[in-house]
Amino acid sequence: MIKVKYSLISLVALVTLLLPSAASAKSAEIPHVEKVVIKAPPKVVYDTILKFRKTYPQNVKELSRTDKHCVVEETFNVLPVIGKAKCVYKETYVPDKEVTYEMVESQRFKAFEGKWTLTPANGGKHTNLSLSSYIDPGINLPFAKQITKMETKKGIKKRLAAVKHNSEKKQVALGDGGSTQ
Repeated sequence: MIKVKYSLISLVALVTLLLPSAASAKSAEIPHVEKVVIKAPPKVVYDTILKFRKTYPQNVKELSRTDKHCVVEETFNVLPVIGKAKCVYKETYVPDKEVTYEMVESQRFKAFEGKWTLTPANGGKHTNLSLSSYIDPGINLPFAKQITKMETKKGIKKRLAAVKHNSEKKQVALGDGGSTQ
């Protein structure tokens, strides 16, 4: 009888531990989204996004390019839990409106996708910019999904801040109060 009690207690403890994991695994499939308002028109912000990845030439290599698409190989050197990883992804462009990216292949990631969305504001003088991203590192370790979500959120905020800073700096340099002509 004692063995049965301990086995039953162990089973209940195991189920209790697994239930939150199952719930968080489901919620981890939802991309993380952050937004920012930029005091520059969509054209300036869009150009900044396209130039943004060129600031990391040691990590990013263009494999092919057309007017509407670009296939990129990016190396991530220091990722929590994973360490180093490469990912090939395809960017798709809708000028001044959006840039989407989705994984083509990776030996590490199960999913790597997201979208930059630009919406004109203040009569086209400003831009509401959102960046959504979903990454699945493909590892089944405790808290791996939570760590990934936390790092993804930090990365999104950092990218948005950089695009905001560079776009507004470029707009000030243009000195035309919001017009890119």
